[in-house]
Amino acid sequence: MKAIQIIHYIGYTITLLSIVYLISATTRKKWHRTSAKIEESKVDKYVSEDQHIYVGEYFSSTRTVKSTSYRPILKYTYTVDGKVYTSTKLYSVKILPISTKDLLPIISGSTRDAYFNPRNPSKSYLQQSGLFSPCLFLLIGFVLTFINAEQLNEIWSWFIQFPSETLKL
Repeated sequence: MKAIQIIHYIGYTITLLSIVYLISATTRKKWHRTSAKIEESKVDKYVSEDQHIYVGEYFSSTRTVKSTSYRPILKYTYTVDGKVYTSTKLYSVKILPISTKDLLPIISGSTRDAYFNPRNPSKSYLQQSGLFSPCLFLLIGFVLTFINAEQLNEIWSWFIQFPSETLKL
C-alpha cells in the first residue's frame, strides 16, 4: 500500500468521525430543556505510592514514587413527567473525559438547565458541545481525502525546508 493511499484512508476516517460527531451534536441540540439540581460537583484527589526497583550491573535500589491525580465528579437530578432521573453527563457529545476545569462553573446545590432526549428521558446533558473542532477536523479530513501524490510531495518538501529558511539570519 502506498503512502498516499494510507493518507486517503486516514482522511476518510477523520471525515466520517467528524460527520458522526456533528450529526450527534446537532441532533442533541433539539433535545428538550428542563431544570436540574446539581447534587455533586467536586474534584477528588488521589495520591498513589509505587515502589520502583532499579537494578544495575553493580547496584540495585528501591525508590518510592508518589503520584497525584485528580478525578472530576458530577451528578445531577432532573424530573421529566413526574419521574426523577440522575445523570453524570456534562457535554452533549464528548470524546474525551471531562477535565477538572470543566466543573469550575458548576456548583453543588445549584440549579441549571439540563437537556434530555424526549424519546428516552434517562439520557441527558448539561452543556452543548462545541462545533469548531469537529468542523476543523472535517476540513482536514476532506483535504487528506482529496490530496494527490504531487501535492503531498510539494507540501512535504515545504515542511522540510521551512525550519532551515526561518533560522537563516
